[in-house]
This record gives sequence, structure tokens and C-alpha cells, in this order.
Amino acid sequence: SDFFKKDSSVYHGLKSAEIKINNKLIGFLGEICSEKLKKLNIKGKVVLFEIDFDNLLNFVCQKNQYQLISKYPAATRDISVLVPKTVKTVEVLNKINKAGKLIKKVDIFDIYQGKELPNNKKNLAFRITYQAENKTLTSAEIDNQQNKIINFLEENPEWSVRK
Repeated sequence: SDFFKKDSSVYHGLKSAEIKINNKLIGFLGEICSEKLKKLNIKGKVVLFEIDFDNLLNFVCQKNQYQLISKYPAATRDISVLVPKTVKTVEVLNKINKAGKLIKKVDIFDIYQGKELPNNKKNLAFRITYQAENKTLTSAEIDNQQNKIINFLEENPEWSVRK
């Protein structure tokens, strides 16, 4: 398309590139040449990229994975974990997901850092959805899964599940 006619006077000659997929041009990337920046009174370096999004979409392959909805009810439980401020939420999320077999979904619903907490700590609160594909879970089974998660999280001595 006419959208992509690389204007060599815009890009730095040695610091630019074409963006291609399967040898088909979908865009450009490059540092803007210093002469253009001076005319615009811009100091420093600027990188520009252009992507023909319509062209890019021709290469996107979306695979949908369908799963039957369980006819058995789901149950939710909340769990709150006190961790050092440097711990990333995804670390705790991954640990929770590894701990339980009956976990259908885990969502974070609160991150709190305040005076009431020990120094350099934050509280992460998660909502865990449990569901089996072949039966209704009993309270005891859900409690068992929740306790496994608590024990798994507390293997890290700097993490504590708030009770």
C-alpha cells in the first residue's frame, strides 16, 4: 500500500530497518535523523515505528480453546497473604495455581500497603474459585485444597497467610 514508502530523509541511514513477516513489508522502525530533530527543536534521540495494522492482521492466527461448562457448582474462597513489598503479585498467583488441583480461577482483588502493616510488607488478597468437572465439591474437599495452598505459600518464610 502507499502507506509504506520509506522516506529515507526521516530515518538515520544506519539505524533503521524494515519490519517484515514472511518477506512481506508491514512497517518501518528507526531512529529519526538529527537534521529533522533540529528542525523540530527536539533534543536527544527519537525512535519512530510505523505498522500497517491491517496488513499485520493477515498474519495473526487466533486459536480458540473451548471447554465445556461444568454442570457442578463452583465455590469461592478468599485468601490474604502478607509478603515483602518487592514480591511481584504474579509470583504469589503462580504459587497458588500450582498448589491446587481443583482451582478453576484465581483473581486478585486487593493490594494494600499501609501503616497497620509491618515495614516493607504488603497484603495481597485473592479470590480462588474451586470447581470439579465430575462432582459437587464438599466443604471438606474445599477446605483441604485451601489448607494445601496456605501450607504451600507459607513454605516461603517471608510470606504469611493472614487468618
